[in-house]
Amino acid sequence: MVGLPNNASVRWSTGKESLPPGLELEDSSSGSILLFGTPRFQGFWCFVLTASSFDAALESKDYSREICLVAEDNDDFFYPKFDGSRFLEPGIKGKPYLEQVPVLKQSDGFGLPVELEGGFFEGSIPFCVRLTTSLYKYDFSLSGTPSKAGVYRIALSVTDSSNTSTYKQFQIEIIDGEVNYDCPSSYYFDDTLGYCVQNSGDPCPAGTYFDDITVSCQFPAAPSGITCGVGQYYDPAVYSCVATWSPRCPVNYGWDLFYDRCVRKSYTCPAGKKYDYTTKTCEFAYSKQCRLGSYWNPIKKRCVAKQRSCSQGKYWNSSQGRCVENTRDCRPGQFYNPSLGRCVVKHGQCRPGNRYDWNLQRCVRIEKPRSCPVGFFFSPSQRKCVRNKRPMPIKPIKPPMRPPMRPPMRPPMRPPMRPPMRPPMRPPMRPPMGMAPAKKNSLQIPAVLSSKQLQRLSN
Repeated sequence: MVGLPNNASVRWSTGKESLPPGLELEDSSSGSILLFGTPRFQGFWCFVLTASSFDAALESKDYSREICLVAEDNDDFFYPKFDGSRFLEPGIKGKPYLEQVPVLKQSDGFGLPVELEGGFFEGSIPFCVRLTTSLYKYDFSLSGTPSKAGVYRIALSVTDSSNTSTYKQFQIEIIDGEVNYDCPSSYYFDDTLGYCVQNSGDPCPAGTYFDDITVSCQFPAAPSGITCGVGQYYDPAVYSCVATWSPRCPVNYGWDLFYDRCVRKSYTCPAGKKYDYTTKTCEFAYSKQCRLGSYWNPIKKRCVAKQRSCSQGKYWNSSQGRCVENTRDCRPGQFYNPSLGRCVVKHGQCRPGNRYDWNLQRCVRIEKPRSCPVGFFFSPSQRKCVRNKRPMPIKPIKPPMRPPMRPPMRPPMRPPMRPPMRPPMRPPMRPPMGMAPAKKNSLQIPAVLSSKQLQRLSN
Protein backbone atom coordinates (compact mmCIF):
# COMPACT_ATOMS: atom_id res chain seq x y z
CA MET A 1 0.00 0.00 0.00
CA VAL A 2 1.26 3.51 -0.83
CA GLY A 3 0.14 6.95 0.29
CA LEU A 4 -1.42 8.91 -2.58
CA PRO A 5 -2.47 12.52 -3.11
CA ASN A 6 -6.06 13.34 -3.95
CA ASN A 7 -7.29 12.33 -7.42
CA ALA A 8 -4.18 10.21 -8.09
CA SER A 9 -4.07 6.85 -9.85
CA VAL A 10 -1.41 4.14 -9.66
CA ARG A 11 0.20 1.86 -12.20
CA TRP A 12 1.83 -1.25 -10.73
CA SER A 13 4.82 -3.03 -12.31
CA THR A 14 7.68 -5.38 -11.48
CA GLY A 15 10.41 -4.02 -13.75
CA LYS A 16 12.97 -6.48 -15.12
CA GLU A 17 12.29 -9.18 -12.54
CA SER A 18 9.19 -11.28 -13.00
CA LEU A 19 6.64 -12.19 -10.39
CA PRO A 20 7.11 -15.46 -8.52
CA PRO A 21 5.97 -18.25 -10.89
CA GLY A 22 2.32 -19.10 -10.37
CA LEU A 23 1.35 -15.70 -8.91
CA GLU A 24 -0.36 -12.74 -10.55
CA LEU A 25 -1.12 -9.10 -9.76
CA GLU A 26 -4.69 -7.89 -9.94
CA ASP A 27 -5.53 -5.12 -12.38
CA SER A 28 -5.77 -2.18 -10.00
CA SER A 29 -5.16 1.57 -10.11
CA SER A 30 -5.72 2.14 -6.39
CA GLY A 31 -3.17 2.53 -3.62
CA SER A 32 -3.20 -1.19 -2.78
CA ILE A 33 -2.97 -4.33 -4.88
CA LEU A 34 -3.70 -8.03 -4.46
CA LEU A 35 -1.18 -10.77 -5.24
CA PHE A 36 -2.87 -14.13 -5.87
CA GLY A 37 -2.33 -17.55 -7.45
CA THR A 38 -0.83 -21.00 -6.75
CA PRO A 39 2.92 -20.86 -6.06
CA ARG A 40 5.09 -22.90 -8.44
CA PHE A 41 8.36 -21.82 -6.87
CA GLN A 42 10.32 -23.32 -4.02
CA GLY A 43 11.80 -21.46 -1.04
CA PHE A 44 12.46 -17.72 -1.22
CA TRP A 45 11.60 -15.52 -4.20
CA CYS A 46 12.37 -11.78 -4.13
CA PHE A 47 11.27 -9.15 -6.62
CA VAL A 48 10.91 -5.37 -6.80
CA LEU A 49 7.38 -3.97 -6.93
CA THR A 50 6.98 -0.42 -8.27
CA ALA A 51 3.97 1.86 -7.89
CA SER A 52 3.88 4.81 -10.32
CA SER A 53 1.39 7.46 -9.25
CA PHE A 54 -0.19 10.08 -11.53
CA ASP A 55 -1.98 13.17 -10.23
CA ALA A 56 -4.39 15.50 -12.05
CA ALA A 57 -1.48 17.36 -13.71
CA LEU A 58 -0.15 14.01 -15.04
CA GLU A 59 2.99 14.36 -12.95
CA SER A 60 4.31 10.94 -11.97
CA LYS A 61 6.31 9.67 -9.04
CA ASP A 62 7.63 6.16 -8.49
CA TYR A 63 7.71 4.18 -5.25
CA SER A 64 9.71 0.93 -5.31
CA ARG A 65 10.17 -1.74 -2.69
CA GLU A 66 11.64 -5.23 -2.59
CA ILE A 67 9.12 -7.96 -1.75
CA CYS A 68 10.26 -11.44 -0.66
CA LEU A 69 7.87 -14.40 -0.45
CA VAL A 70 8.40 -17.92 0.86
CA ALA A 71 6.77 -21.07 -0.54
CA GLU A 72 7.02 -24.12 1.71
CA ASP A 73 7.26 -27.67 0.37
CA ASN A 74 4.03 -29.62 0.04
CA ASP A 75 4.61 -33.27 0.92
CA ASP A 76 1.12 -34.22 -0.29
CA PHE A 77 1.97 -33.27 -3.89
CA PHE A 78 4.51 -34.98 -6.16
CA TYR A 79 6.69 -32.52 -8.07
CA PRO A 80 10.43 -32.02 -8.82
CA LYS A 81 12.36 -30.34 -6.02
CA PHE A 82 15.66 -28.56 -5.62
CA ASP A 83 17.87 -29.55 -2.71
CA GLY A 84 20.01 -27.10 -0.73
CA SER A 85 20.10 -23.44 0.27
CA ARG A 86 19.13 -20.42 -1.79
CA PHE A 87 22.50 -18.83 -1.00
CA LEU A 88 25.29 -20.49 -2.95
CA GLU A 89 28.93 -20.52 -1.84
CA PRO A 90 30.61 -17.15 -2.47
CA GLY A 91 33.39 -16.90 -5.02
CA ILE A 92 36.54 -14.79 -5.20
CA LYS A 93 37.30 -12.56 -8.14
CA GLY A 94 40.10 -13.97 -10.31
CA LYS A 95 40.04 -17.45 -8.71
CA PRO A 96 38.44 -20.63 -10.11
CA TYR A 97 34.88 -21.19 -8.98
CA LEU A 98 32.86 -24.41 -8.93
CA GLU A 99 29.47 -24.83 -7.29
CA GLN A 100 26.78 -27.46 -7.77
CA VAL A 101 23.06 -26.91 -7.35
CA PRO A 102 21.60 -30.30 -6.46
CA VAL A 103 18.14 -31.56 -7.43
CA LEU A 104 16.34 -34.04 -5.19
CA LYS A 105 16.40 -37.58 -6.59
CA GLN A 106 12.93 -39.02 -7.12
CA SER A 107 11.53 -42.36 -8.30
CA ASP A 108 8.27 -43.29 -9.95
CA GLY A 109 5.83 -45.97 -8.77
CA PHE A 110 8.06 -48.72 -10.20
CA GLY A 111 11.19 -47.50 -8.41
CA LEU A 112 12.73 -46.07 -11.60
CA PRO A 113 14.38 -42.63 -11.51
CA VAL A 114 12.22 -39.81 -12.80
CA GLU A 115 13.53 -38.12 -15.95
CA LEU A 116 14.06 -34.39 -15.43
CA GLU A 117 14.83 -31.47 -17.66
CA GLY A 118 16.45 -28.33 -16.25
CA GLY A 119 17.06 -24.87 -17.56
CA PHE A 120 17.86 -21.23 -16.88
CA PHE A 121 14.78 -19.12 -16.11
CA GLU A 122 15.99 -15.55 -15.49
CA GLY A 123 18.63 -13.45 -13.75
CA SER A 124 22.30 -12.65 -14.24
CA ILE A 125 25.19 -15.12 -14.05
CA PRO A 126 28.59 -13.86 -12.83
CA PHE A 127 30.94 -12.79 -15.61
CA CYS A 128 33.10 -15.62 -17.01
CA VAL A 129 31.03 -18.27 -15.19
CA ARG A 130 29.13 -20.92 -17.15
CA LEU A 131 25.95 -22.77 -16.17
CA THR A 132 25.67 -26.40 -17.25
CA THR A 133 22.90 -28.93 -16.68
CA SER A 134 23.64 -32.55 -15.88
CA LEU A 135 20.38 -33.91 -14.61
CA TYR A 136 21.50 -37.48 -15.05
CA LYS A 137 23.54 -36.58 -11.98
CA TYR A 138 20.62 -34.57 -10.65
CA ASP A 139 22.40 -31.23 -10.42
CA PHE A 140 23.29 -27.95 -12.11
CA SER A 141 26.88 -26.77 -12.22
CA LEU A 142 28.38 -23.26 -12.12
CA SER A 143 32.05 -23.15 -13.10
CA GLY A 144 34.62 -20.65 -14.31
CA THR A 145 36.82 -17.80 -13.08
CA PRO A 146 34.66 -14.79 -12.17
CA SER A 147 36.10 -11.49 -13.40
CA LYS A 148 33.81 -9.00 -11.64
CA ALA A 149 32.79 -8.70 -8.01
CA GLY A 150 29.15 -8.23 -7.08
CA VAL A 151 25.95 -9.95 -5.99
CA TYR A 152 24.16 -11.99 -8.65
CA ARG A 153 20.67 -13.44 -8.56
CA ILE A 154 19.57 -16.25 -10.89
CA ALA A 155 16.47 -18.45 -11.16
CA LEU A 156 16.54 -22.05 -12.40
CA SER A 157 13.76 -24.44 -13.38
CA VAL A 158 13.38 -28.21 -13.37
CA THR A 159 10.58 -30.10 -15.16
CA ASP A 160 9.58 -33.77 -14.93
CA SER A 161 8.04 -36.03 -17.58
CA SER A 162 4.48 -34.98 -16.62
CA ASN A 163 5.39 -31.38 -17.52
CA THR A 164 5.29 -30.27 -13.89
CA SER A 165 7.82 -27.50 -13.31
CA THR A 166 9.40 -26.07 -10.18
CA TYR A 167 11.37 -22.83 -10.02
CA LYS A 168 13.87 -21.61 -7.46
CA GLN A 169 15.84 -18.39 -7.03
CA PHE A 170 19.52 -18.45 -6.03
CA GLN A 171 22.02 -15.81 -5.04
CA ILE A 172 25.80 -15.78 -5.60
CA GLU A 173 28.27 -13.26 -4.16
CA ILE A 174 31.61 -12.72 -5.88
CA ILE A 175 33.96 -10.85 -3.55
CA ASP A 176 37.15 -8.96 -4.31
CA GLY A 177 39.65 -10.35 -1.81
CA GLU A 178 39.06 -11.62 1.73
CA VAL A 179 35.57 -12.15 3.13
CA ASN A 180 34.92 -9.37 5.65
CA TYR A 181 31.81 -8.34 7.54
CA ASP A 182 31.10 -4.70 8.41
CA CYS A 183 29.42 -5.16 11.78
CA PRO A 184 28.49 -2.12 13.91
CA SER A 185 31.21 -0.73 16.13
CA SER A 186 32.10 -3.06 19.06
CA TYR A 187 30.33 -6.00 17.34
CA TYR A 188 32.00 -8.92 15.56
CA PHE A 189 30.50 -11.44 13.13
CA ASP A 190 30.14 -15.06 14.25
CA ASP A 191 29.79 -17.40 11.29
CA THR A 192 28.17 -20.17 13.37
CA LEU A 193 25.46 -17.92 14.78
CA GLY A 194 25.22 -15.94 11.56
CA TYR A 195 24.96 -12.48 13.12
CA CYS A 196 26.95 -9.72 14.85
CA VAL A 197 27.74 -10.37 18.51
CA GLN A 198 28.38 -7.71 21.14
CA ASN A 199 32.08 -7.84 22.04
CA SER A 200 31.88 -6.94 25.73
CA GLY A 201 29.41 -6.68 28.57
CA ASP A 202 26.08 -8.40 29.01
CA PRO A 203 23.86 -8.57 25.89
CA CYS A 204 21.64 -5.52 25.51
CA PRO A 205 17.87 -6.05 25.87
CA ALA A 206 15.75 -6.50 22.75
CA GLY A 207 15.21 -3.25 20.91
CA THR A 208 18.43 -1.64 22.12
CA TYR A 209 22.02 -1.65 20.89
CA PHE A 210 25.42 -1.29 22.55
CA ASP A 211 27.20 2.03 22.06
CA ASP A 212 30.94 1.92 22.66
CA ILE A 213 31.20 5.69 23.16
CA THR A 214 28.83 5.85 26.13
CA VAL A 215 29.52 2.19 27.06
CA SER A 216 25.80 1.60 27.51
CA CYS A 217 22.73 0.14 25.82
CA GLN A 218 20.83 2.76 23.84
CA PHE A 219 17.37 2.93 22.29
CA PRO A 220 17.77 5.00 19.10
CA ALA A 221 14.91 7.23 18.07
CA ALA A 222 14.15 7.06 14.34
CA PRO A 223 15.25 10.14 12.36
CA SER A 224 12.67 12.68 11.27
CA GLY A 225 10.39 11.32 8.56
CA ILE A 226 10.87 7.64 9.51
CA THR A 227 8.29 5.78 11.59
CA CYS A 228 8.94 2.21 12.67
CA GLY A 229 6.05 -0.22 13.02
CA VAL A 230 4.94 -2.21 16.03
CA GLY A 231 7.65 -4.61 17.17
CA GLN A 232 10.40 -2.66 15.36
CA TYR A 233 13.15 -0.20 16.23
CA TYR A 234 15.51 1.90 14.13
CA ASP A 235 19.02 0.48 13.67
CA PRO A 236 21.38 3.27 12.60
CA ALA A 237 23.94 0.75 11.32
CA VAL A 238 21.68 -0.45 8.48
CA TYR A 239 19.59 2.76 8.13
CA SER A 240 16.27 0.98 8.47
CA CYS A 241 13.67 -0.34 10.91
CA VAL A 242 14.33 -3.89 12.04
CA ALA A 243 12.43 -6.37 14.18
CA THR A 244 12.89 -5.84 17.92
CA TRP A 245 13.78 -9.50 18.50
CA SER A 246 16.24 -9.81 15.58
CA PRO A 247 20.02 -9.76 16.12
CA ARG A 248 22.18 -7.06 14.53
CA CYS A 249 23.57 -7.68 11.05
CA PRO A 250 26.54 -6.34 9.06
CA VAL A 251 26.18 -3.59 6.47
CA ASN A 252 24.42 -4.86 3.30
CA TYR A 253 22.96 -7.79 5.27
CA GLY A 254 19.55 -8.38 6.86
CA TRP A 255 18.13 -10.85 9.37
CA ASP A 256 16.15 -13.67 7.79
CA LEU A 257 13.83 -15.66 10.04
CA PHE A 258 13.52 -18.50 7.51
CA TYR A 259 17.31 -19.07 7.35
CA ASP A 260 17.79 -18.04 11.01
CA ARG A 261 20.81 -15.87 10.19
CA CYS A 262 21.87 -12.64 8.49
CA VAL A 263 21.71 -13.00 4.71
CA ARG A 264 23.34 -10.93 1.98
CA LYS A 265 21.30 -8.25 0.27
CA SER A 266 21.28 -8.00 -3.51
CA TYR A 267 23.16 -4.68 -3.43
CA THR A 268 26.43 -3.25 -2.06
CA CYS A 269 26.41 0.25 -0.54
CA PRO A 270 29.12 1.92 1.56
CA ALA A 271 28.57 3.30 5.07
CA GLY A 272 26.43 6.44 5.01
CA LYS A 273 24.41 5.32 1.98
CA LYS A 274 21.39 3.10 1.45
CA TYR A 275 20.02 1.41 -1.64
CA ASP A 276 17.15 3.03 -3.52
CA TYR A 277 15.14 0.44 -5.45
CA THR A 278 13.55 3.18 -7.57
CA THR A 279 16.79 4.66 -8.92
CA LYS A 280 18.69 1.37 -8.45
CA THR A 281 21.61 3.30 -6.96
CA CYS A 282 23.14 3.95 -3.53
CA GLU A 283 21.85 7.27 -2.21
CA PHE A 284 22.94 9.27 0.81
CA ALA A 285 21.00 8.01 3.80
CA TYR A 286 20.56 11.56 5.13
CA SER A 287 20.50 15.03 3.61
CA LYS A 288 23.53 16.19 5.56
CA GLN A 289 26.76 15.28 3.83
CA CYS A 290 30.22 15.04 5.33
CA ARG A 291 33.74 15.25 3.98
CA LEU A 292 35.43 12.31 2.29
CA GLY A 293 36.08 9.44 4.68
CA SER A 294 33.20 10.25 7.03
CA TYR A 295 29.40 10.15 7.07
CA TRP A 296 26.53 11.71 9.00
CA ASN A 297 25.34 9.79 12.06
CA PRO A 298 21.75 10.86 12.97
CA ILE A 299 21.96 9.38 16.45
CA LYS A 300 25.17 11.17 17.43
CA LYS A 301 24.12 14.17 15.29
CA ARG A 302 27.59 14.67 13.84
CA CYS A 303 29.96 13.39 11.15
CA VAL A 304 31.83 10.23 12.14
CA ALA A 305 34.70 8.43 10.47
CA LYS A 306 33.78 5.54 8.18
CA GLN A 307 34.65 2.22 9.71
CA ARG A 308 36.88 -0.18 7.83
CA SER A 309 36.11 -3.82 7.17
CA CYS A 310 37.68 -6.06 9.79
CA SER A 311 38.79 -9.65 9.27
CA GLN A 312 37.24 -12.45 11.26
CA GLY A 313 38.36 -12.45 14.86
CA LYS A 314 38.48 -8.63 14.96
CA TYR A 315 35.96 -5.83 15.36
CA TRP A 316 35.89 -2.09 14.65
CA ASN A 317 36.42 0.15 17.67
CA SER A 318 35.15 3.63 16.85
CA SER A 319 36.79 5.24 19.90
CA GLN A 320 40.21 3.94 18.80
CA GLY A 321 39.49 4.24 15.08
CA ARG A 322 40.90 0.82 14.20
CA CYS A 323 40.23 -2.94 14.12
CA VAL A 324 41.06 -4.65 17.42
CA GLU A 325 41.22 -8.28 18.49
CA ASN A 326 38.03 -9.92 19.71
CA THR A 327 38.19 -10.44 23.47
CA ARG A 328 35.71 -13.33 23.33
CA ASP A 329 37.95 -15.71 21.47
CA CYS A 330 37.21 -19.39 22.18
CA ARG A 331 39.15 -22.58 21.64
CA PRO A 332 39.21 -24.24 18.19
CA GLY A 333 35.89 -25.95 17.53
CA GLN A 334 34.04 -23.61 19.90
CA PHE A 335 32.28 -20.26 19.71
CA TYR A 336 30.88 -17.76 22.20
CA ASN A 337 27.14 -18.06 22.74
CA PRO A 338 25.78 -14.71 24.02
CA SER A 339 22.54 -16.25 25.28
CA LEU A 340 24.47 -18.72 27.46
CA GLY A 341 27.31 -16.32 28.25
CA ARG A 342 30.08 -18.88 27.57
CA CYS A 343 31.98 -20.78 24.90
CA VAL A 344 30.21 -23.86 23.52
CA VAL A 345 30.99 -26.53 20.94
CA LYS A 346 30.12 -25.57 17.37
CA HIS A 347 27.14 -27.27 15.75
CA GLY A 348 26.24 -27.79 12.13
CA GLN A 349 23.97 -25.30 10.39
CA CYS A 350 20.32 -26.25 10.27
CA ARG A 351 18.32 -26.56 7.08
CA PRO A 352 16.31 -23.53 5.92
CA GLY A 353 13.16 -23.18 7.99
CA ASN A 354 14.85 -24.66 11.08
CA ARG A 355 16.86 -23.32 13.99
CA TYR A 356 19.14 -24.88 16.61
CA ASP A 357 17.50 -25.41 20.00
CA TRP A 358 20.09 -25.34 22.80
CA ASN A 359 17.76 -27.02 25.27
CA LEU A 360 17.02 -29.95 22.95
CA GLN A 361 20.52 -29.90 21.40
CA ARG A 362 19.11 -30.31 17.88
CA CYS A 363 17.53 -28.45 14.97
CA VAL A 364 13.82 -27.70 15.30
CA ARG A 365 11.33 -26.17 12.91
CA ILE A 366 10.94 -22.39 13.09
CA GLU A 367 7.46 -21.45 14.19
CA LYS A 368 5.64 -19.14 11.81
CA PRO A 369 4.99 -15.61 13.09
CA ARG A 370 1.37 -15.35 14.15
CA SER A 371 -0.83 -12.32 13.84
CA CYS A 372 -1.08 -10.46 17.13
CA PRO A 373 -3.50 -7.86 18.53
CA VAL A 374 -2.79 -4.17 18.21
CA GLY A 375 0.07 -3.18 20.50
CA PHE A 376 1.61 -6.70 20.46
CA PHE A 377 4.11 -8.50 18.23
CA PHE A 378 5.14 -12.12 17.83
CA SER A 379 8.43 -13.09 19.52
CA PRO A 380 10.02 -16.24 17.99
CA SER A 381 12.22 -16.76 21.05
CA GLN A 382 9.23 -16.70 23.44
CA ARG A 383 6.89 -18.24 20.85
CA LYS A 384 4.03 -15.96 21.79
CA CYS A 385 2.64 -12.45 21.34
CA VAL A 386 4.29 -9.97 23.67
CA ARG A 387 3.42 -6.36 24.43
CA ASN A 388 5.32 -3.80 22.41
CA LYS A 389 7.11 -1.74 25.03
CA ARG A 390 9.62 0.91 24.12
CA PRO A 391 12.67 0.12 26.24
CA MET A 392 14.27 3.08 27.94
CA PRO A 393 17.96 3.85 27.38
CA ILE A 394 20.08 1.96 29.85
CA LYS A 395 22.85 4.09 31.30
CA PRO A 396 26.13 2.63 32.54
CA ILE A 397 26.09 1.67 36.18
CA LYS A 398 28.12 4.06 38.32
CA PRO A 399 29.22 3.39 41.90
CA PRO A 400 26.87 5.02 44.39
CA MET A 401 28.03 8.42 45.56
CA ARG A 402 28.52 8.68 49.31
CA PRO A 403 27.03 11.78 50.87
CA PRO A 404 29.59 14.19 52.36
CA MET A 405 30.38 13.58 56.01
CA ARG A 406 28.71 16.07 58.31
CA PRO A 407 29.96 16.83 61.81
CA PRO A 408 27.91 15.14 64.50
CA MET A 409 25.01 17.22 65.68
CA ARG A 410 25.35 18.44 69.26
CA PRO A 411 22.23 18.54 71.37
CA PRO A 412 20.94 22.08 71.81
CA MET A 413 22.14 23.85 74.95
CA ARG A 414 19.40 24.30 77.49
CA PRO A 415 19.31 27.55 79.45
CA PRO A 416 20.23 27.20 83.15
CA MET A 417 17.31 26.32 85.40
CA ARG A 418 16.11 29.18 87.55
CA PRO A 419 14.58 28.49 90.97
CA PRO A 420 10.84 28.88 91.04
CA MET A 421 9.62 32.32 91.92
CA ARG A 422 8.09 32.55 95.39
CA PRO A 423 5.23 34.94 95.95
CA PRO A 424 6.38 38.05 97.80
CA MET A 425 5.88 38.05 101.57
CA ARG A 426 3.23 40.44 102.69
CA PRO A 427 3.97 42.36 105.85
CA PRO A 428 1.58 41.68 108.80
CA MET A 429 -1.47 43.83 108.83
CA ARG A 430 -1.52 46.34 111.59
CA PRO A 431 -4.86 47.25 113.10
CA PRO A 432 -6.07 50.69 112.48
CA MET A 433 -5.31 53.31 114.95
CA GLY A 434 -7.65 53.32 118.06
CA MET A 435 -8.68 49.68 117.73
CA ALA A 436 -7.47 46.89 120.03
CA PRO A 437 -6.09 43.85 118.38
CA ALA A 438 -8.40 40.89 118.08
CA LYS A 439 -8.17 38.24 120.85
CA LYS A 440 -6.98 34.83 119.91
CA ASN A 441 -8.35 31.59 121.30
CA SER A 442 -4.90 30.41 122.29
CA LEU A 443 -3.75 30.96 125.80
CA GLN A 444 -1.36 33.82 126.19
CA ILE A 445 1.39 33.16 128.74
CA PRO A 446 3.18 36.20 130.00
CA ALA A 447 6.91 36.14 130.06
CA VAL A 448 7.06 36.45 133.89
CA LEU A 449 4.48 34.62 136.08
CA SER A 450 3.66 35.21 139.68
CA SER A 451 3.47 32.39 142.21
CA LYS A 452 -0.33 32.50 142.25
CA GLN A 453 -0.43 32.23 138.48
CA LEU A 454 1.91 29.22 138.48
CA GLN A 455 -0.28 27.52 141.08
CA ARG A 456 -3.35 28.03 138.95
CA LEU A 457 -1.67 26.52 136.00
CA SER A 458 -0.58 23.46 137.97
CA ASN A 459 -4.14 22.88 139.21
